[in-house]
Amino acid sequence: MSKKAEHIVNIQRLKAGEHEFDYHLDKEFLEEHEYDEATDADIKTKLTVDKSETMINATFEFDGTIGLVCDRSLDEFDYPVDLKERIIFKFGDHNEELDDNLFLIERDTDEIDFGPLMFELIRVSIPMKKLHPRYKDDDDDEENWYTFGGDDDGDDSPDDDEVIDPRWEKLKGLKNK
Repeated sequence: MSKKAEHIVNIQRLKAGEHEFDYHLDKEFLEEHEYDEATDADIKTKLTVDKSETMINATFEFDGTIGLVCDRSLDEFDYPVDLKERIIFKFGDHNEELDDNLFLIERDTDEIDFGPLMFELIRVSIPMKKLHPRYKDDDDDEENWYTFGGDDDGDDSPDDDEVIDPRWEKLKGLKNK
């Protein structure tokens, strides 16, 4: 069985009630979804599908790590993935995404491919700015920010000893009227 077919669940064959599926997501899974920012992955995934006559409630539980490259030092590090999400599929007469976690699917839909959903849930849990844990504390240190122009102390107001052109003083007076 191919890796992609592994994540497809035939919902027509499922009886009403809870069903559990366990997956192991690795680098190959991320490559199948053309995600090349990760160096490795080791994520255990538990999918609980609760089927009723009107809807399917899918609960995803992710636990593991994903290998990332630090944006600052280019060192590889393991980023922890500990996530629990719920997605609801309501039966209707057409397919539509109503919300991020709410889908309308046709009643006669045979199967759902949970692979793309698992990928998207993991993908949005990864931060845009990937920092190695050793840089976590000094992430937003103001010492690392450089600005151009203005005074060194960050005060852009004129000093008392600075002479202001009288024409500007008159313009300020007109503005305040």
